[in-house]
Amino acid sequence: MPSERGGLLGPLSGGSRTDAEVSDRAFLQAMLDAERALAAASARVGIVPDQAAAAIAAACQAGRFDPADLGRRALGAGNPVVPLVRDLTAVVAEAAGPEAARWVHHGATSQDILDTAASLVASRALQPVLDDLDGAARAAAVLADRHRATVMAGRTLGQQALPTTFGLKASGWLTALGEAAAGLDRVRRTRLAAQLGGAAGTLAALGPDGVEVARHYARELGLGEPDLPWHTDRTRVAELAGALGTAAGVLGKLALDVTLLAQTEIGEVSEPATDGRGGSSTLPHKRNPVTAVLVRAATARVPGLVATLLAAMDQEQERATGAWHAEWEPQAELLRLVGGAAARTRALLEGLEVHPERMRANLEAAGGLPMTERVAGRLAGALGRVAANDLVRRLAGDAAGSGRPLRAALVADPTVRAHLDEAEVDRLLDPAGYLGSADQLVDRALTAHRGRPAAPASPARSRPVGLGFALDGPEEAPVLVLANSMGTTMAMWDQQVAALAGRLRVLRYDHRGHGGSEVPPGPYRIEELGTDLLGLLDELGLGRVSFCGLSLGGMVGMWVAAHAPDRIDRLALCCTAATVNGEVYLERAAKVRAGGTASVAEEVLSRWFTPSFRDDAQLERAAGMLRATPDEGYAGCCEALAVMDLRDGLASITAPTLVLAGADDPATPPAKAEAIAAAIPGARLDVVGGAAHLANIEQPERVTRLLLGHFVRG
Repeated sequence: MPSERGGLLGPLSGGSRTDAEVSDRAFLQAMLDAERALAAASARVGIVPDQAAAAIAAACQAGRFDPADLGRRALGAGNPVVPLVRDLTAVVAEAAGPEAARWVHHGATSQDILDTAASLVASRALQPVLDDLDGAARAAAVLADRHRATVMAGRTLGQQALPTTFGLKASGWLTALGEAAAGLDRVRRTRLAAQLGGAAGTLAALGPDGVEVARHYARELGLGEPDLPWHTDRTRVAELAGALGTAAGVLGKLALDVTLLAQTEIGEVSEPATDGRGGSSTLPHKRNPVTAVLVRAATARVPGLVATLLAAMDQEQERATGAWHAEWEPQAELLRLVGGAAARTRALLEGLEVHPERMRANLEAAGGLPMTERVAGRLAGALGRVAANDLVRRLAGDAAGSGRPLRAALVADPTVRAHLDEAEVDRLLDPAGYLGSADQLVDRALTAHRGRPAAPASPARSRPVGLGFALDGPEEAPVLVLANSMGTTMAMWDQQVAALAGRLRVLRYDHRGHGGSEVPPGPYRIEELGTDLLGLLDELGLGRVSFCGLSLGGMVGMWVAAHAPDRIDRLALCCTAATVNGEVYLERAAKVRAGGTASVAEEVLSRWFTPSFRDDAQLERAAGMLRATPDEGYAGCCEALAVMDLRDGLASITAPTLVLAGADDPATPPAKAEAIAAAIPGARLDVVGGAAHLANIEQPERVTRLLLGHFVRG
């Protein structure tokens, strides 16, 4: 089982969004997702009663169980599934009776649940890794294009060789990052599979319906359906390890390049000096390339973990005696380390400072020696290649030994003077004139990058969720969707509905885990919330709609507008952000699971409204919505925000967009709205005075007027 990596040293090697996806709690939830999917799949073919499957699904929430306790009790059976099944059975029995509880874990073995959970964890963890690799590649592409003509020394075996360009070096990083991402994406799409074989791989406990259950099981989880159970065929695990190892190699090489180029004596690049980054405990003058150092530290640990997983491939017969157990922690640690390295590489490239003048100075300091190939090539026509090479080699050695520039040695040699005048020597010694196809190669790398599709979001992790909704307004009118904030319901829009529904068909709905919608176990993800909405639109037969979302609703709107642009006609994003402080929301999720939504109510309400807001009826309605929000729904959405980063998709949004901010909003300050409006082409920003986070409640007339102006045309 994976272990939590926090405290003193853990963030130095991880510390990215991937950490949350490989935590003990995430692995526990994945195990429960597998149990839920097994019951649902068995119910589909008539083995498990529907009521029992529903009771099992309701119980499969990680917050009900203690990972540390399960780990301690796992010692007796050698894996944590055994105590988990015992506890899950007890929870189901208490809620729905012994008849429902008898169907928990029916037809599976412990390895089925653990292997499936490991596949789910890998699939979820690879999403932020791929996002950061994609972000790093985009940053490398910017560097490649910007510095395609920035001449620098190409170095082989640690020595200056021929001139090249920094643009071509960055193109090499770009290409390697793209290939690493493609390898990981291929594994995620095609090699992460569900596992269901029963005690010995025959599915005997499921009778004649075993294969059909396995098919539905995989579909429920959004994982691949293997032809056979793979209990002791560990090629899938090995391929994941290999792809992660390759990615680590790419990231480590890039970081090594940066550390070498940032050396004091070279000084051709540097990391940004912000917030004391790169400082020394004893030497005030130092500016250490600490981001690159941490990338190298993480990637240096990867080969050993890959070797462990490869060594564990030879597993006995139909069940391994230890090799399977040896996989669990190394796989999670691999994902964590590569995730941290990818996130840091992205930050490194996005902030990298390039010093062209130092690159040119370093070339000139070599006294023209990197141009010997060009000079010898020019003389070869008259002297022959061997004689020309011998001559130039001797003159280069004389120049290096005497400390003279190569130019002085060339123009002083009678053989050279017989064939080259000083102007020709100067031309041959100009590094900018001997770059070969560097510019074309940069173009090829950029063209390949632009044609490479971004990795799609992870497949849905669970079955479609039923959403509570309401429709108001004339049936023939254009449809406007209103999406609520976290901790509220569709009722938060009550002060806008009458005016909007007079001109539009208004569809309000509750996010999963809120109001009248189902409450699946968390953690949730923004892509799941977006997919929930698209499913509701499909269910209602609605194609292209306008969309307005506040806070969490706005985040869902950004995701849908970027990933399903054909579905969004016009867009309004209210009091929202494209990324937030993940640690804050993970802490809030833990607090809610421990003490309920009431434990955060005072803190949340203080951010929703300004201190001067005195509408007691509206304050009480908002507080009531918050306190009535299911704990799992609120916590699951907190976890969605914690790992969310929508910034990369903003530039692709084509719908006309209005961005609203509350002037006094401490949750998503106006600066967050300004960043969104600046990133979305043609977006318009409006700041609502006298409002905090729930601006539509605190300043209802102003917000309604702005929405009508944006969505009602003509």
